[in-house]
Amino acid sequence: MRPRFGFPEVIAPVGEAAFFADSYEQRHLVVARNDAGYYAGLLDLDTVMNHIETMPIGADHITMVKFGCDQVAADYLGPERIADPRRVLAMFRDGWTISLNRMQNHLPALASLCHAASAQFSARFQTNLYLTPPGAQGFKPHWDTHDVFVLQVHGAKAWSIYDTKIALPLVGQGFNQQQIEPGPISDEFVLHQGDMLYCPRGLMHAAHSDADTSLHITFGLMAKTWAELMLEAVAGAALANPDLRRHLPVGFARADTNHADAAAIFKSLLASLPDHIDFPAVLAQMRDGFIASHLPSVAGQASQLANLDRLDIASHAQARPDLIHHIDATDDTLTVNFGTNTLTLPGFTASATAAALGGSIFRINDLPGPLDADGKVTLVRRLIREGLVVALPS
Repeated sequence: MRPRFGFPEVIAPVGEAAFFADSYEQRHLVVARNDAGYYAGLLDLDTVMNHIETMPIGADHITMVKFGCDQVAADYLGPERIADPRRVLAMFRDGWTISLNRMQNHLPALASLCHAASAQFSARFQTNLYLTPPGAQGFKPHWDTHDVFVLQVHGAKAWSIYDTKIALPLVGQGFNQQQIEPGPISDEFVLHQGDMLYCPRGLMHAAHSDADTSLHITFGLMAKTWAELMLEAVAGAALANPDLRRHLPVGFARADTNHADAAAIFKSLLASLPDHIDFPAVLAQMRDGFIASHLPSVAGQASQLANLDRLDIASHAQARPDLIHHIDATDDTLTVNFGTNTLTLPGFTASATAAALGGSIFRINDLPGPLDADGKVTLVRRLIREGLVVALPS
């Protein structure tokens, strides 16, 4: 079984408490490990080259970039907009960086990493791969609108850090190279194989490879912001308060309009918002949207189903690692929401179900609640069929 590689391993040996206190959404962090094999269980150069050479890669999953050059998709795409590996590798030899996008959809180890981090952050993660030939640079100095963790898998890259033009930019505040020039360089360093860089959104940066081929993962965090929650809250308030649904004053856009009355109305509406915002409901709406976007990882499910009849009261089981779910319970009914699915169970199974999904290894006979032995086995079998729990080897 592949060793677990989650967010703590991404930033190690820096601890999570120190990272969130000192770096997260604040400043870049360089972790130099002097361990070239650190990412060996996650990804290697041969795996990426084999993917490029043998797998059909659609236009949405590959981009060729080179400093100072415009990308021309027709130069590397073949029939049906599938990348032609001969053209891709020829351009790579000529100094173009190969960008493979959303590779968590193609490589199980990266999918597992994203799933684990998503469960911890309650946010979406994605992985892009950047394969840069020796002595080349893909992008001009720029910033991203999401936080990235750069995992240097092969070779080395020299990085330049500039300033932050927009602190914590929103998605619509992306970098425009025609309008913005980078300021002076504030930091320079080399990421060697096994090292990591955390780069908060908005921080301008650039990188180039040395005499060897460079491969790095950008592990990107797309988290929800307070601004997004507030927009949802105001939308909900508008459904509850008809004053928010009234038209703007007639002629508000005319030059001769006095806006004093409109300003007074606006301030009054702002003041009334707390009376019409149900914060727990808005937060629950965002929670449900996050859960619906993350199906459980069901590695080994075929084997679990094949051995389902062997399960008995003495068997041990455990919730799937990094399970993303939510339990709602009433006296009569228990619902478990996971992905786009809802599992409905009798209310008297609440304590046993909560224990089974709690994350710890359990013996079926030890589940709490009023279920008898057969009921406990039946419940765990149902949870296994749904992909929520796995039976452990005896």
